[in-house]
Amino acid sequence: MRSLISAFAVAFLLPIALSAQGNWRIGGGNSFPIERLTNVANPDKFTTLQGSLLHLTSQAQEIGWNGIIRYSANLEDNLEWTFFSGVHHFTNSNTLITEPDRMNTSNLQWATVSQTMIPVGTGIEYRVLNLWFIHGYVAADAAYHVFAPRSLQATATGLQSDGAWFGRGGASVGVGVDVMFWTFGVDISARYHLVNLVGRTEQETLRSFVSLNFSLVFGEKR
Repeated sequence: MRSLISAFAVAFLLPIALSAQGNWRIGGGNSFPIERLTNVANPDKFTTLQGSLLHLTSQAQEIGWNGIIRYSANLEDNLEWTFFSGVHHFTNSNTLITEPDRMNTSNLQWATVSQTMIPVGTGIEYRVLNLWFIHGYVAADAAYHVFAPRSLQATATGLQSDGAWFGRGGASVGVGVDVMFWTFGVDISARYHLVNLVGRTEQETLRSFVSLNFSLVFGEKR
């Protein structure tokens, strides 16, 4: 947790010290998983629930949500250095729990599995469109994703199982457009995220998702 606090401090105090010109973007939106993001730390898909070895039968992942705060510092014409953090949350409410050694229907349970990720990262944005107060840009980011303990809630019995905190390094690319009126505006962006490029185990598959974000912008005009 101490390292996470340090990362937050670097992410948001450094750009302010380096540049007097910039803006803040605060907003949220939806995150669309491409693979199952839950149980990323358990590639064998097994977990322990009050002493029982349980298998999580894969179901369709539901659309998640995100909340992001981002600071952009002007480097030169059309180029900005960005720093960001926030949260991505995913839930699968249609997970079927079974005990592998007893596959009779009396032991079947439906459960909700959720996973929360906290990204802390930096990136660049390059403007490809300048049309009066409308600006279009392409973006590339690098981030360290802190995974909060996984939560598994069995609807039939109310049992829970929580994992441990862990982290993975990742990257994203995206496009966006903002509309600025003096020191206020709005920003809409879409990004493709690769969550665990760095730090994943040999058995762990690459995880990815697409995020859409709508933000309010405060600060210097681009």
